[in-house]
Order: sequence, then structure tokens, then C-alpha cells
Amino acid sequence: MDRMRFLLICAVLPLSLIACSQKVTEPERAPATFKAPATIAEPAADVHFHTKNFVQEGIRLSEVIPILDSAKVKRAAVFGIPLQQNWDMSTGVKPGYYLHDDQELYYYSAVDAFLALEFQELSEAQKPRLDPMIVGFNPTDGRATDHIRNMLLRFPGVFSGIGEFSIEKEVVSSKVAGRNANINDPALDNILRFAAETGLVVLLHCDVDAIISGNENQPTYFQELSELFARHPETTIVWAHSGLGRFVKARPEHTKLVAQLLKKSRNLFIDISWDVVLNQLLDGEGVLLPEWKEFLMENSQRVLFGTDVVAPKSADYAQLVGRYHGLFQQLPEAAAENIRIGNYQSIFDSARRKIRAWEMANS
Repeated sequence: MDRMRFLLICAVLPLSLIACSQKVTEPERAPATFKAPATIAEPAADVHFHTKNFVQEGIRLSEVIPILDSAKVKRAAVFGIPLQQNWDMSTGVKPGYYLHDDQELYYYSAVDAFLALEFQELSEAQKPRLDPMIVGFNPTDGRATDHIRNMLLRFPGVFSGIGEFSIEKEVVSSKVAGRNANINDPALDNILRFAAETGLVVLLHCDVDAIISGNENQPTYFQELSELFARHPETTIVWAHSGLGRFVKARPEHTKLVAQLLKKSRNLFIDISWDVVLNQLLDGEGVLLPEWKEFLMENSQRVLFGTDVVAPKSADYAQLVGRYHGLFQQLPEAAAENIRIGNYQSIFDSARRKIRAWEMANS
């Protein structure tokens, strides 16, 4: 792990958000200040739902269903987190979150088998509402596709995609044990080619910019991302948060740059998940910023709703979904429906058919 990089990042981040040597009190998804959530009138589909956290604790899939019901969410892509926070007992600190200290994160492949077993325990009425995703692989490993293939063939009829997995992620990447993943890694290309072959939807987290960017002309990783997406035109990729994050903020030209990528890559989509990213789309009164309203209206068929919750409680989940409904109400009805549920259904229904056919042909 690049400890010096982690400590440098800590040094420049607000002290209220992160402490490098002692446990922080900030929750994993800190609630933002906002007005009461809008009424949840229409069903939605959540493309970004974590059932486990960074110490592999959380909720079972049977618990996810009533949480979805609390917010009228009809379907969800569900997955754990591919990384486990190491616990070095000699330090006297038992970390529960990756910002708690500088201990390493390592890949935890068992997360996928546990998820599949939980899915198999669901009723036949519950299963169609969930799209389990494979996450427990190291994207720097040329054998990552072996793990993905094994999960598909060992648990046929279960998985719909891979991810959310991360390549460049603020703070996290520098903590991962071993070689850091990067956009030009041949192992990543191998994973994306295999996803195209099988029909798996890819949910990819890759920051568009560095926290401290040395590039004034465009976001740090924009060009490499553009080239990556162009290399894989047949792979359905959902780019999480359009590359934004807790500390990675949108530049003034962000929506125009994202629109360029969507125009060049026909199977590229973005999600607008994560409350700290949602805050970048809205002003202090919850009104969509003009550039985002224009972008969402013009690209509504390429955007998916998601929450990026981590093992939530029903009340917290319904409140966050309500905030997104406040956003949807500011868009034309057709655009709102595309983002809220239509695009999800189209993408994942198609993926299910392709993956089941691949499983049958390779069993």
C-alpha cells in the first residue's frame, strides 16, 4: 500500500471529514442538510445498492426486499463491497471504515458466494426484483475473469453483472494491498471483454479527476477513460457517479465532457447515485442546477437512478429515495421515467437473457 500517498491525501482534506490516526465519527454515507423529501409517487429501480460494508457486515437479501418496499423501489442491483478492511491488532484500533486509519484493504472473494446463497434462499416471487452483481475480484489480476466465470457457472440464474468495482477511487485506491489498479491495465480490458461476451452489465467506479489535479485543461483521468470506453463498444458499462465523489468535484464543464463520452460510446451509461454526488446536482434549496437539468433532459436514456446506500435502514433509505423523487419532479415526465426505472429495466432485462443463454451454452 502507498502509505505516503494516503497520508498526503489526509493532510489536505478537511479535518472534519477525515482523521488519519484516530477513528472518525462521520458515518459511511453522511446525510446532507436538505428539505423534507418529496412524496414517492412512482416506482423506481436502484442500480447501486450495497448490502455489505468495508468489514463485510450488513444485511441479507431477505432484508433488502422490505427496505425496497419502504420506498416503492421495484428492482435493485445488489452487491457487497469487494474490499475488506484489515485489522492489525497490534495497533489497538479495530477499524470499521476505510477512513478510520491507514490499515490496508484487501480483496475478499467470498462476498459473491455468500450473496448467491442468500439469493437462492429467496422466494420465486422475490428473486426477479433483484439483480445480484459479482464484485469479489482483483481488477489487476489476469485471472479475475476466472472468478467471474466460476461464479456464473457455479450459481447459474443468479448474477446479472459485475461491480461496483473501483479503478481510481479517492483515498481508497492508495490503501489497497498490492499493485494499484489503473485504467490502462490489460487485466481491466480482459474483464470488460469477458463482460461483453457474457452479457454482464458492468458497474465501474473510476474518478474522473484526482483530488489534487495537476491538469488545468481537463480532469486528470478523462482522456484515459475516453479511450477505455472506446476500446469496449460492445460492453454495457454504467459509470458510477459520472466520476464524481466525496472529494472529487465537478468542474464547470463536467456535464459537457460526460455528454461527449456518451455520444462516442453507445453502450455507456452513468448513474447519479450517492448523496454527496446528488448534492453537486442541486443548489441549496434542492433545485437542479441549470447545466444538470439540461444534461439530464438531453441524455435521459443514458442515465440511471441509484442510491449507493450501504446496508441501510428502511427510514434512511426512503428518505434518500425521496430526495431523488424531488429531482425527478423537476424533469419532463418521459425523461424522469427513463432515469427512474425505464433504462434499468431495458439494460438488465437484456442482460439477464444474454447471461442465461451464455450459462446454458457453457454449462
